Amino acid sequence: MEYAEFRELSRELMQHHSIFQKFWKMGNIEFSEKVKTAAVEFDKLGECINFYINEKFWKTISLEKKKFVIAHECLHVLFYHGIRASLLKESDTKQIANVAMDVVVNYTLIDSFGFNKEEIDPGNEYCWVETVFKDQNIPTGKSFEYYFNLLQQKQQQSGGDGKNKVDQCGSKQPGQPGNKLVDEHDLLESFNNKKFEDQIQDALDNYDTQNISEMVQEQCEDIKQQIKQAGLNPGGLIKIAKFNKIIKKKWETIIKQWSKKYNFDKETEQWIHKNRRMSSMPSDLMLPSDYETESEEKNRIDVWFFLDTSGSCAHLGDRFFSAAASLDPKHFDVKLFCFDTHIYETSLKTKKLSGFGGTTFSCINNYINKECNNRKHPSAIFVISDGYANSFNPAFPKKWYFFLTESYLSCIPKEANIFYLRDYE
Repeated sequence: MEYAEFRELSRELMQHHSIFQKFWKMGNIEFSEKVKTAAVEFDKLGECINFYINEKFWKTISLEKKKFVIAHECLHVLFYHGIRASLLKESDTKQIANVAMDVVVNYTLIDSFGFNKEEIDPGNEYCWVETVFKDQNIPTGKSFEYYFNLLQQKQQQSGGDGKNKVDQCGSKQPGQPGNKLVDEHDLLESFNNKKFEDQIQDALDNYDTQNISEMVQEQCEDIKQQIKQAGLNPGGLIKIAKFNKIIKKKWETIIKQWSKKYNFDKETEQWIHKNRRMSSMPSDLMLPSDYETESEEKNRIDVWFFLDTSGSCAHLGDRFFSAAASLDPKHFDVKLFCFDTHIYETSLKTKKLSGFGGTTFSCINNYINKECNNRKHPSAIFVISDGYANSFNPAFPKKWYFFLTESYLSCIPKEANIFYLRDYE
């Protein structure tokens, strides 16, 4: 896995909970064909988490679904599903246990960690109450034991002929509803280790918001004795892991933060103006004192804004103009443009949007190179887009700041600065 993707996933996981990011950073990620989707294992030698991912599967799923798979693995560990797996011997029992585990984890991620079911599983392929218990009024948010017992009853009522057995991972075709596991559980039994529990607790030392250990305590109530017999503490893995309430900033703050590197107000030492505290001193006595003066900048700072006026971004016009207006006109020369496959200049006065065709980034690059042929390039180029355009090679990629409505990065230089509008108001 490329470092850029690893870093992006780490940042994205933090939006749901800090513990997911911590597990991901502690992990060893390996693309492997020994799994059809994904699996997680405790490496007893290296004392770290092994994430096994099928590369073909990984390339077919969205960023949102990748986050869901990673967080799904983490909750299996936090809910001590390794001990549950080790207590089950018969394959049929393990099979329904796998489904019960996924029902619990899937709904926990949706209900408590901010994942969107429609984005994750629009076709109802995975294990949900409505797919596992069709035509039954079964509540969500219950424990593993609750769903496991219902599935056992369902299997017994079928007469043991297998007609109502649940499907194993990968047994359904994509898009077909029904009971498909998100990941593979065969390696979960490795998470039955005191050293691992201690390691996670040490890694989570500094989180101090609302405690969520009650969630794990509730999920582990039915195997509390087995957990204690293994030398572990129910809920101990996250006794100091906390929910981080995400307060989203406005995306214009990125622009303001960038502008702060230009320090226009400088404090200087002077010999002319007398400090007020020294007003009683003799008038012919010259002492140094500090005062603030506005530096005279001969060269103002050029900043250019570009708004993609394709259908996915045209509605951001008001925010586009607001962001440009946030820069002090005393110090910044701001130019505004719309673009599709051509460039259309606009202004804060007219706020006119033009274009609305297809999208290319090369038209921006060509326009800048032409306009700046005999002078400096802009100090910053802010682009609002969905990312779907064409590849290009700017002269100064680090000066480019992309605010994206989607996660499509193939057309954007790796050195550019990338932000996702979903992370901001």
